Amino acid sequence: MPPIPHVEPATVQVTMVSGAIWIPPSSVTTDPRYAVLLRGLPNYQDLLLRKLGGVLIAVGSVFELTVIGNRCAFRIESINDCRDIVACVNRTLTRIVILPGAVPIERTPTGGIDVLVKNLTQLIVDSYSNANAHCILNIPPIKTALIHGAAGIGKATLVKNRAFNRTVCLTLGCNLHALSISTVLTVKDQVDEEAFGTIDPVKMIFDRAKISAPSVIMIKDLDLLCRDSTVDSTVKSSVIKILLKEIDGLGSNEKVFLIGISRNRSKLPEILRKPELFQYDLPVPVPSRLTLHIS
Repeated sequence: MPPIPHVEPATVQVTMVSGAIWIPPSSVTTDPRYAVLLRGLPNYQDLLLRKLGGVLIAVGSVFELTVIGNRCAFRIESINDCRDIVACVNRTLTRIVILPGAVPIERTPTGGIDVLVKNLTQLIVDSYSNANAHCILNIPPIKTALIHGAAGIGKATLVKNRAFNRTVCLTLGCNLHALSISTVLTVKDQVDEEAFGTIDPVKMIFDRAKISAPSVIMIKDLDLLCRDSTVDSTVKSSVIKILLKEIDGLGSNEKVFLIGISRNRSKLPEILRKPELFQYDLPVPVPSRLTLHIS
């Protein structure tokens, strides 16, 4: 079989397919309107060109590159507008074009705790990494997630997972703040309305998280605010109002991520089920017998 002919391409288009860092597409880096957004960022096209220089590439092939300590994967989408299938990159003549595209989040198979951790970690890393970009481009970032599933399957433990702590808490240097709705209700029951305003646990934990940002806030026991809970409806409404106010106060450039924990999402008050409140839905499935046996 004769060798496959290849050329030195004028243009190579690539898409980022995985990674925990925001890499702007060429349509952004070449637009003078976003110059302030790119200040201090490396020249990603140049980094890719140095990686691929002198290398034989093919459409559809995937390669890895470490950028600012983050391992990223890219796929070759086209070479010379798909006229060529195989080519050898020339560092002087070739132009790298980074196409826009969202890094996909895996759907969780039953019992896939590692995928759950990976999805949650990616959401938080993306929220932190892209805070300034979202602010400048006026695109609301994902700042909140709701983890829900049956009692005893490890919803709160998910946030304390070793891989989660290593990536989010240690690598990003973020602080984890946890609060139970049970604590809020207890405090509210013991003091009058005026005194509660000065020691409101919800406001205190949000303020603490903002001061120590980057931070992750975990609100547990949201089920106590459910329609069929035994808590007085007036008290529930008051706590929900406080919670909504604090969530609304999370600015797009705040490096604070909120995680809500619930046993049954369908029983939460309708206002807490609105997609703009908890923007990402993360169900924790009941592990199968096989999964339990393996773990």
